[in-house]
Amino acid sequence: MLDRSFVRSLACGLAGALTLTALHEGARKMTRSAPRMDRVGRAGVARLFRGVGRDVPPKAALQKMALVGDLAGNAMYYARVAQGPVDDAWRRGALLGASAGLAAIAVPAAAGLDGGAAARKPATALLTVAWYTLGGLAAAAAWRFLGARDREELPV
Repeated sequence: MLDRSFVRSLACGLAGALTLTALHEGARKMTRSAPRMDRVGRAGVARLFRGVGRDVPPKAALQKMALVGDLAGNAMYYARVAQGPVDDAWRRGALLGASAGLAAIAVPAAAGLDGGAAARKPATALLTVAWYTLGGLAAAAAWRFLGARDREELPV
């Protein structure tokens, strides 16, 4: 049986991951200047297939695999917001989110993936950090709600 605190943490992380993914997916369909982390995800999945000697799937299949991987990875990352006092959730969410946004700008190029996906222009880099920060804040909001329920308080 899963521990209740693990499930709550993962629920908070999923709130952050879904927020981030909704921002990325919605914006990439609306504007050309949006961060394109979907490209980084597809490139990473394709590299894994090539690394094990398999044929790279078509773009649509790569996109689905990358999306599932992004949701899972981001949910586990943002779950860290719930690993501390409820009263400190906003700070943890903002710091974890901003850190992830900065990493999303720097790591792809260092890893040999699409380095311009998150930082083509200064505005794109700013959106990247902002959206990851909003994901962290969504996880914090979920933790404030769930943690307050445990303490029978209303979230602030």
